Amino acid sequence: MKVGPNLEISIGQFALESFDSLGSQFFHVRSYEERNLNAPLEPGSIVLTQVQVNRNLVFEEGTTKFQYATFASIVELVFVQNSGETFRILGQSKPMQLYQIPFGPEDRESEKTIAKSIRQAVEVGFKKIHLSKETTNSKSNHIMFQRPM
Repeated sequence: MKVGPNLEISIGQFALESFDSLGSQFFHVRSYEERNLNAPLEPGSIVLTQVQVNRNLVFEEGTTKFQYATFASIVELVFVQNSGETFRILGQSKPMQLYQIPFGPEDRESEKTIAKSIRQAVEVGFKKIHLSKETTNSKSNHIMFQRPM
């Protein structure tokens, strides 16, 4: 993600680190591996397919005086059930605010806030998958999952 004229941060790296550290807290993890796009997915697989960070800067109306910034993250996971059926799961973080100009000379917190936001989104996605494994109620599955197009 480009955050300034000369600065980029790797939100994908934050997502992978969160995926790795949270995975074993929710599931029995056999292995982590990079997925070949053409390879079939095995039952029980969870694939991190997308990560997005939404950023909103708020300034005092009619001025350039900075008030706050809000970061919120969304991750997309694909989960393969034992039947082989795949579902797209979205994990979304709650908005997190900063009261200093993000990625400015005095800023030390923006990158940490984005990493925390992504971690929260991954955790929400994992909780949805974990909950679906515990329940057999098809109505709750329809609420949590969206079939891939």
